[in-house]
This record gives sequence, C-alpha cells and structure tokens, in this order.
Amino acid sequence: MNNFIEKLKSRSPLIHNITNMVTINDVANIELACGARPIMAMAPQEMDEVTGICDGLNLNIGTPSEERFEAMRIAARMAAKKNIPIVLDLVGVGVSRFRMDFVMSLLDEVHVDVIKGNLSEVKAVMEHGRCDGGVEVTDTADESDAKALACRAALQYGCICVITGETDYVAELCDELVAMTIMKEV
Repeated sequence: MNNFIEKLKSRSPLIHNITNMVTINDVANIELACGARPIMAMAPQEMDEVTGICDGLNLNIGTPSEERFEAMRIAARMAAKKNIPIVLDLVGVGVSRFRMDFVMSLLDEVHVDVIKGNLSEVKAVMEHGRCDGGVEVTDTADESDAKALACRAALQYGCICVITGETDYVAELCDELVAMTIMKEV
C-alpha cells in the first residue's frame, strides 16, 4: 500500500469529484493526503472543461438532484471520450427509483471503471431492485455469495467491482477471468 501511495504522490493526479454534500470535505482531504489534487466542480455548465483536464472522475450519488445528475452525465461522457477513469459510488442507489434509473442509464451509456457500494447497493443494481435501509447494509450474504455478486458485477459491466463492509470484496476482470481480493477490517 505504501508503494501505491508513493506512486500516487509522485504523479499528483487531478481528480474531479462530484460527490455527496455529506462527504465532500472528507473526500477532498483524503485525496490531498494521498497526493492527489481534488477539484469539486458541480455546475453542469463547466463539466466538459473541468473533466477534460482531469486524470480521474469520482461520482457519488448520495445527495441526488436533477442538476447534479445532469452534471454527472456530462462529466461521464467527457471522461469516456477522453479515456479518463470513472469511479461510480452507488450510495443509497436502491432507496429510490430516481437514483436507480440514473445509475442504470449511466451504466448503459458509458463504461465505468469502478463500481463501488455496500452489499445492498451492489445487489440492488444487479437485480434492479430496492434496498430499504438507506445507505446501510440491509442484506446479508456469506462470503461465497458476496464474492459471486462482485464477480457477476465485474463481468456484466467489464469493470472493477468493490463491495465494502466489514469485509471488502474487490473483483476485477482480467482477460475474461475475474480476480478476487478480500480485505477484512483490522
């Protein structure tokens, strides 16, 4: 991990974050601590310009609005056009049809490099369903079920799938095979 952080610091990537209002300060400070340079632009009118000069795009749907989703869509299109990696954080995706419809249409429109969510959120996307617990995990699964879900998402969307929780599961598509990493809380 230290080697990764040192490499990140030496590169100092500019990361465009359209994140939820609850975590915006934390996201900026964590990125700064890791050596990245965060920018928190949210106005749809500047998405093409801002995203176009960035090294990464981080989208978090935790505090949705029409304007925020439009900004995310414009930024994601530009990122896809310029081959800029996109991370999609599924915060509360199963709480409302508004969030789910946005996520599903975005996944249909652009390639996302990383999908991140807790077990309930990833399950909601994979089953086009609801999770009534807000951003908290309401579903339970044994390790093999959680691994299978992460692998299924990685295969379906051709991306890295991260399921967070007490144990984190990371599934990555590698030459049509899925590699799995499991990290337990210490």
